[in-house]
Amino acid sequence: MKRLLLILTVLSLSACGGPLAIIPGGALSGPEMAFSLKHIPAEDIVIQLETRPRDPYSVNVNAMVVEGGLFIDPASDRNWYPHLIGNNNVRIKLPGEDTVFTAQAEAVTDPTLLRHFDTSRNIFRLLPR
Repeated sequence: MKRLLLILTVLSLSACGGPLAIIPGGALSGPEMAFSLKHIPAEDIVIQLETRPRDPYSVNVNAMVVEGGLFIDPASDRNWYPHLIGNNNVRIKLPGEDTVFTAQAEAVTDPTLLRHFDTSRNIFRLLPR
């Protein structure tokens, strides 16, 4: 019974908004603002990424700072990877911020940038929209 209660609690918390640890969530909450280059952190961080605007799906992901840009690198088998292909409009939340930033996830094809990443991954740059 205690186990069932714990499972129901975790599921209800994850359904209320953003992701909880490794459990995906829905829409990120907070005031919304357009993402800009001034919001790029100084180092790699874990961000909350919301995909699929019509049916929001959010996850915690590692984001890398390379050559002044913010990048994510989903593997093809991630549940949210097809969301980026279908609609590249995303919303992100940076650690310690209440603001949810609107952005676009643009697939990277530039070999100069791709050399910084694992060749088995799909690389997307988070840009203002």
